[in-house]
Amino acid sequence: FTMIASVSKGAGQTVSMSTKRAAELGIENFQDLIDYCEEHPYELTISSQPNNSTGAAVTCLMDGGLKVTTVNVGETGERITAVLSGNIDMCVTNYGAVEQYDESGDLLVLVSCGPDQNPYAPNVPPSGNYGMDEDFAPYYYLCAPKGTPEEIIQILDDAIREITEMPEYAEALVNTAQVVGYRGHTELADFLNAQKAILATHEVIGMI
Repeated sequence: FTMIASVSKGAGQTVSMSTKRAAELGIENFQDLIDYCEEHPYELTISSQPNNSTGAAVTCLMDGGLKVTTVNVGETGERITAVLSGNIDMCVTNYGAVEQYDESGDLLVLVSCGPDQNPYAPNVPPSGNYGMDEDFAPYYYLCAPKGTPEEIIQILDDAIREITEMPEYAEALVNTAQVVGYRGHTELADFLNAQKAILATHEVIGMI
């Protein structure tokens, strides 16, 4: 396939810890977590699934220096249950999945993974604030069959860019927990290759 352009991206994953566990460790914010993991490397466990956006989000944090051990405990509901029951220390999910627990005080949402503020979690700081600014939000993009003429790719790319610049397009994405994430075909290919290279360096680090 040949990349045409990305049309949107997920708003990003968040990292949560039970308020009980956070209190035991003296963790009130993400900087506290960073400091604790520096003093106790790979002691704390965090949910992660290979080859999906949660695994990529954890890779982003580990690449930035967060020393945690990853554990695959299943899908979103299973991750949250594992944290609330004390079987693991942290879970990675989209904010919508943990919002009710954040509001009830059962979970402390420490950070949103990515360089920019997550519009769906305005009170949760992005990891970019802590120097962890790799963008591992899931991108949604269009492709054409390999060998499609460059001029056709460019026409389609330009059309997608124009659509993503429309205010009503951004408004429509709200219901899908996505934001505008346009990248042209050349930039998108370079971006995805860079992501693959970073992910490859963390295939075994901190895994159990």
